[in-house]
Amino acid sequence: MGKVIQYVIVVILGLTIINAISAINDVVTSNGSIMLGQDTDWNYFYMTLLSILLGVLIEWKRLLKIITGNLKLNWLIVPSVILLIISLIPMSLIVEQLGFVSYHNFLQGILFAPLQDINTILILGILSGILLIRSLIKDIE
Repeated sequence: MGKVIQYVIVVILGLTIINAISAINDVVTSNGSIMLGQDTDWNYFYMTLLSILLGVLIEWKRLLKIITGNLKLNWLIVPSVILLIISLIPMSLIVEQLGFVSYHNFLQGILFAPLQDINTILILGILSGILLIRSLIKDIE
């Protein structure tokens, strides 16, 4: 019975995080197009933090092991921190510095065009949350 309750709690938390991301996204894209600027940067930041939290929640068993003292850093900390930093860069900063980047310019298109899409940023946030937890623990049996 205890395992069932754990899974129910994790599912409820996951659905709550997903609904919060969706609600913030509805505010940001209220007129059908993505708005950029100082006002919406915080909304994007909150969405990214929630996506990182969702990634941490996906690794909830490892998180419990970390909390109980099974903490050990490994090499995955490097890519997780890099992804974390990239996912937290505001979209408006990229647009302000580079303009709207298209794939016509190969290097900028490969590096920066995906970061102008909130879905890509959310995926990077989830991946960084997963990698962050995996970088703090030895493998689970």
